[in-house]
Amino acid sequence: VDRGWSDRATTLAHVVAVAGIVVAGLAADGPWALHASTAWPAASLAALTGAAVLLDLGLFADQTLGRIAINTVRPEARGRLNALYTGLFFIGGAAGAALAGLAWSWQGWAGVCWVGLGFTLAAVIAGRGTRRQMAPAAVTSRP
Repeated sequence: VDRGWSDRATTLAHVVAVAGIVVAGLAADGPWALHASTAWPAASLAALTGAAVLLDLGLFADQTLGRIAINTVRPEARGRLNALYTGLFFIGGAAGAALAGLAWSWQGWAGVCWVGLGFTLAAVIAGRGTRRQMAPAAVTSRP
């Protein structure tokens, strides 16, 4: 971020999260599966482990970069902005969990992965649109 790479880092974080969802979708039985999980349980477990690592890296990086961005908006309001940011993450997580439950009852693991893919692709699209809108105003002097 200090070197001006926050846009690229955020895009990379989103792409890593999308990759994690795709790997999770490929790991289990269903329309995304490369194999039956019962036939190759070790491969499915390895793929799910890799998916969890990718998702964790992508989401942790995105949240960290977002927190840095909001802390630079109004430094005197850091506490309030962090509370709002954390609250919105909690609401988003609760909504995602509710939708995942509905997706599971609708389509099983593939449905959960479709919902996750929808959210991660929405983050990619929203992030790119936000950066385009903010690009002219984002030019500031840095030490």
